[in-house]
Amino acid sequence: MLNKVKRILQWFIGGCYILSGLACIGEYTMPAIILIILGGVIILPPITKRIPAFKFKKIALILLSSIVMIAGIELGETNLSPEVLAKRKAESEAAAASQAALEAQEAAESASRAAEEEAASKAAQEKAESEAAVATENEIASMKAMILKDCNLSDIPRDDKNQMANADEKNFYAAWKEAAAEKIAEKNQGNNAEDLVRITFEQMVDFYKKIYPDSTLINTEKGILESIDSASSEMEEAKTSDLGYSVEDAELYEGKFYIYKRMETHYDDTLLGSLQKELDSFNTSKAIEWLAYDVDYLMGEAYPGETAYVLITEDEYTFSKQGAYKLTYVDTGKTTELVDDQGFRWEASVYFVVDEDTYNENLQKMFRAEQALYDTYERILNNFGLAE
Repeated sequence: MLNKVKRILQWFIGGCYILSGLACIGEYTMPAIILIILGGVIILPPITKRIPAFKFKKIALILLSSIVMIAGIELGETNLSPEVLAKRKAESEAAAASQAALEAQEAAESASRAAEEEAASKAAQEKAESEAAVATENEIASMKAMILKDCNLSDIPRDDKNQMANADEKNFYAAWKEAAAEKIAEKNQGNNAEDLVRITFEQMVDFYKKIYPDSTLINTEKGILESIDSASSEMEEAKTSDLGYSVEDAELYEGKFYIYKRMETHYDDTLLGSLQKELDSFNTSKAIEWLAYDVDYLMGEAYPGETAYVLITEDEYTFSKQGAYKLTYVDTGKTTELVDDQGFRWEASVYFVVDEDTYNENLQKMFRAEQALYDTYERILNNFGLAE
């Protein structure tokens, strides 16, 4: 059985070699074809039987057959005719072109699939972004309504406060800004618009800080609020003089007064008088009171007239001696009762003596503070897109 299989295998291999040689007719030279066919004939059973037996006969014949066939192929390949070379070149180029076309087609299909996948991914992303945008818009609208409902309350309802505090702060900020813009726009009308806008803005910032005390998203608004506080403090300081009168409402007058003496406080020699003296020792007021009269003239000399006044000056404002002085003053609209050494009483008008340079300096401070406050008003409108 084994020998039968070996013979079949010999016939098969030998036949393949012979057919290969025949297939090369037209391309290889005749010597090359004969060598290839001879390689197949050597191992055919009828031929091998005629060869005397020796050690490793079959292996030697197989090796010899392969060597002869390979020699035929090598001889054929090295002696190809120009026509065969041209034909092979054409076939190679055609195969390369076919491969290139196939690869191009595959690349095009791959690009098409990639484009379809990218388009699908982009569509999915756009859909997700659209859905997220709608959800964000809904959340902002809901919180805006809640802010408008709660912003004027002294105590924010706990449920509302928790809901706002647990939201995305960026969404809350957007809702708050829309609500604040709406509230400020309502107040930005009429003669008192500036003050109402600033007050509303302060209330809205305070509301935000109740929800997010340490937020950095409203740093711009906090900066505006600080500017308002600073300008307001400067305004209040400039409006009121060290003597206590209103610089804004003061009406200045000029007049001549006869400065008679600096007024002093007398204390009764009683327990109440002692207590009053001790209390007055803690008074750090810079004001000094002077007894003055209108001015009469006799032979060109100035003398005190009959009408008495109490003039209030700052402590650095002094008079060198008794006499007539031309002074700038503010009428307090008040009078005080004077008592002389003999116990006689009479009423005297009270005036503030004003240093014009100091007064003008306070006016300039007030104007600068007013401008600073107006600047904060414009910054508020710009911040909320309400500037015209």
